[in-house]
Amino acid sequence: MKKTTKIMLGISTTAMSLGLAGCGKELPPKPKDQACRDWDWNDELGVWECDETTSRHYGGYYYVVFTAHAENTEDRETVRYLATAVDAPFIPLEQLQIERGVGLFDAYGQKIDVLYRQTFPIESLIDDVDQQGNPIGQWLLELVAQQKVALINPPSAFLLQNKAVQAIIWALYEQRHPFFTDVC
Repeated sequence: MKKTTKIMLGISTTAMSLGLAGCGKELPPKPKDQACRDWDWNDELGVWECDETTSRHYGGYYYVVFTAHAENTEDRETVRYLATAVDAPFIPLEQLQIERGVGLFDAYGQKIDVLYRQTFPIESLIDDVDQQGNPIGQWLLELVAQQKVALINPPSAFLLQNKAVQAIIWALYEQRHPFFTDVC
């Protein structure tokens, strides 16, 4: 298994707390995964890193967040279920914060490295704006292009929104493929 996959499946972190010490913020708690006994904070990357060479987490940690619109019950509960399967936090989409050219953050200021999104089609992000009129959808796509955040889309995004898949399904229907029946 690749290192990133192991990291994503093996550990999670809790949100960063605002504080009064140091530069105005406390560090987020160390990951609770016992597979590493030596976590060190990397100020430059803003993440915890495992310094134990025998650990499956050696060398890094990625903050993976699962999100969906809080008011959409089906999406929210599906994503919450998926997040528990990989021990990652669910954070409603409305609580995420974006800084153009800097990164995507949770409500506590913790930078998100990987975002699983169960929301509207990715092509709709181009038109997505916040309450102040900022083009936050375009900003998110820019962050992806700059490799400052990675997006994971649900499989349904490929299967149901991909025009090539729709064309294949229609061609199979026109050919009366056994996949289709006369029963509705």
